[in-house]
Amino acid sequence: MDMIKSYTLKYNFGEWNARIKKYLNRLLSKSTDYFANQFNNGELEDTNSEYVTMLESIFNIEEYLYYNKNNSNFYNILKSLENINVVSVLPKNNRGIYGQAIVDENVLLISPVLKPSRTLTKQERTRLYLAHELGHYINNEWMKTVIDDLNNRLRNGKLEESQAQTIYNGFALLDESITQNRAEEFAYNMANKPRPSMRDEIRQNQYGEALFDGNAYCSFGIIKLAVKSITLFSSSSINE
Repeated sequence: MDMIKSYTLKYNFGEWNARIKKYLNRLLSKSTDYFANQFNNGELEDTNSEYVTMLESIFNIEEYLYYNKNNSNFYNILKSLENINVVSVLPKNNRGIYGQAIVDENVLLISPVLKPSRTLTKQERTRLYLAHELGHYINNEWMKTVIDDLNNRLRNGKLEESQAQTIYNGFALLDESITQNRAEEFAYNMANKPRPSMRDEIRQNQYGEALFDGNAYCSFGIIKLAVKSITLFSSSSINE
């Protein structure tokens, strides 16, 4: 199988061209090495199609950056995504999920076996879930701030562990809701399709975790739970 050695930008980022091209070429190089290790470790199933998924995912990152090019926060978005060292596919024994951001290792993995949904093709769903995982990288700094603050309050005896967990769960739900909302806006815009209307419901998997399936579930219910927990966070700040 022929491996692509260099990445050529598909979009014009103006003054950002050189920096983004350098980053995406570094990402391609490290991702190719990671993919080769997956192959050697027997973690792949259909090597050719999964390699294509890896390459498409790198292109989706360029699309995501271009989509946000006029965002006033573009520098911080780019800086956050530059932390990602590897984009590849989930190993064949872990494809019951859509994607995974391993933030501590700066690795982003996406399922190569996604099926078309009611509204999106396989490739469009891949773009959606990749964007969802990118959103976690963008939100990572303020999530770290929340965790540090909660740990300080626990050490100082200003919160009980159950209270800290409730507050953290609220911010985690907010993180999920924000990332999914952004991802859907991006995915449907790039697909040139109308985004389905939002539903006031929470769908969960067998572990009780919020589950998104690409059918535009930017849940108001999740936002309500998040706001409830964050209100507790704000109240504890005021009472200190």
